[in-house]
Amino acid sequence: MPVLPIFRTVRRVGIVCLLVGGSRLSAGLVAPAFADDAAAKTTVEQRVVRLHLRGVRALGDHIATDRQFASGLDDVAGKLGEFPFSRFALVSNEEVEVPLYRKRTVPFLGNQLLTVRPVYAKHGVVSLWLSWRDEKGGKVLDTRVHLVPGEQMVAGTDSDRTRHGAILVISAR
Repeated sequence: MPVLPIFRTVRRVGIVCLLVGGSRLSAGLVAPAFADDAAAKTTVEQRVVRLHLRGVRALGDHIATDRQFASGLDDVAGKLGEFPFSRFALVSNEEVEVPLYRKRTVPFLGNQLLTVRPVYAKHGVVSLWLSWRDEKGGKVLDTRVHLVPGEQMVAGTDSDRTRHGAILVISAR
């Protein structure tokens, strides 16, 4: 037996709206907007996800035991310490607001690009599509992540030739 969506009708002056699983189908006459309709105009498109993006340049010996962290990285020092580098410098530190279902591209670690697109935000979890491109446009990371607000996700790359790495620290607020 198929499961039917839950229908809910909302009556406004001169208009009947049918809400179907978050979508809105309307029938009837268009009514003038009243002050009490302001709360009814909150839509998914108006919801915004606030992201904290930090770019970290990792340098030094891959087998170092004494690690140095720049100020602003104290909250993720434990996670960064698992990367095989001795020094960690904060290169970029940015807060961005991105509406749900919209893409936003920001410069990252100099001439690299980071594109984010919040897919949903519900039940205390933000689902986010993330694309990280290097300076030549090559794909570094293209994935979907689930973030719990307040927790940080750390992802990075390294290079044996130059003994440095690029690390992304991202969190939702």
